[in-house]
Formats: sequence, C-alpha cells, structure tokens
Amino acid sequence: MSITSIPTWAPDAPLWPGRTRGNRPRPTYERAFAYNTFYDNHFKPALTELGLPDIRFHDLRHSAAALWLTAGISPYKVSRWLGHANIAITDRLYGHLVPDDSSRDLAVIESYIQGRTAPTAR
Repeated sequence: MSITSIPTWAPDAPLWPGRTRGNRPRPTYERAFAYNTFYDNHFKPALTELGLPDIRFHDLRHSAAALWLTAGISPYKVSRWLGHANIAITDRLYGHLVPDDSSRDLAVIESYIQGRTAPTAR
C-alpha cells in the first residue's frame, strides 16, 4: 500500500501511518503511529537540516496553542481542540498568553447596554 493517501477502505484510519516490523520496515496504516521512529528518522533530521534548535515533538502542541490564543481564538475552543478535560487546565498552562486588552470587550458591553437602554421615540 502506498503511504501517499489514507486508504479509502478505512475512513477512520490514523492521520500518520505506523510501520511494518522487520529489517526493512515500510509505512502502513494498519499499525499504530510509531512516534520514536518518526521523531528519530524524520523530525530531528528535518530540524537539523533547517538549522532549527532541537525541540520535542510535543512543543509543536504548545506552539499551536500559543498561536491560537494570541490570535484571539476563544480559550474555550482552544481547550476543546487540545482535548483538555476543562478550560481551567488550558487557563493554567496558557492563560498568560491571552491578550489582556479589554477595550474590545468593553466596547461590546457598552454597545449592548446602549442598545438595551436607549430611549425610544414616542
């Protein structure tokens, strides 16, 4: 089987293929993703080739969360995307990255209050 596409016979196949056993392993979607093999044989060499520092694969998850939150994605959504049990975990880990500018929030509240209390024409 080619690794260029996820097999059509397995719509729930994992995004990353595993590998067959033996002296000449081949990628396969029939086995679980082999993290150590991917990290040692693909991820670390790519970092070296690009001149990037040696980072853990898990650091990409933290980078994604940081980018999403600083871009203004709702912490609730980020919490769900990361698979956290509750938003408190996301807040504890990444709360310092949420923009602290409350001017937009205050404008929304002010607009809401003005719309609810504006005098009506008689």
